[in-house]
Amino acid sequence: MSSFEEKVLSNCKRGGVGWGSILWLGVGTGETKLAAFVSGSQARTDVDATTGGSKSGTLKFVRTLSNISKDEGGVAHMRCEAVGDPPPIKIRWYKNEAPLEEKRPKITIRKIHAQAHEHAAKNVAGSRLKITNLDVSDVGFYSCRVTNGKDQIQSEGTLRVDSTQKWQGK
Repeated sequence: MSSFEEKVLSNCKRGGVGWGSILWLGVGTGETKLAAFVSGSQARTDVDATTGGSKSGTLKFVRTLSNISKDEGGVAHMRCEAVGDPPPIKIRWYKNEAPLEEKRPKITIRKIHAQAHEHAAKNVAGSRLKITNLDVSDVGFYSCRVTNGKDQIQSEGTLRVDSTQKWQGK
């Protein structure tokens, strides 16, 4: 077991989480990675750890993804921004580790233009993901991967969709 895995398991125990399956998300060394702890039908995604590698990478996040919960039929907005030297050249979106493609009007991916950004002079690039008419098929682990040709970083977050249906037991 790696030191990263030991640290996550230790954080799980400290957080009162029992043993179960752990889904590892994150790439590279020296980055914050997310562990989604799965026990039965419940998942915890608030357990994270940082690997012990170097933190002197050429890319850093200005804005990272977070876990969000939205109502069925609603709209989810996710945004990630990174700064680097050399500047970020590519930002890709993923759902459950699979590349996410724009499928209008349901899924829209937009570039955030550096000229309009408050950190424009600092080589910032960003992207916004918008998902409309949310349903349970949109639930999952979303990630934003940024590269500048030298390094790659990743930010993760989960999307939960709350059903508006009320189930009545008989």
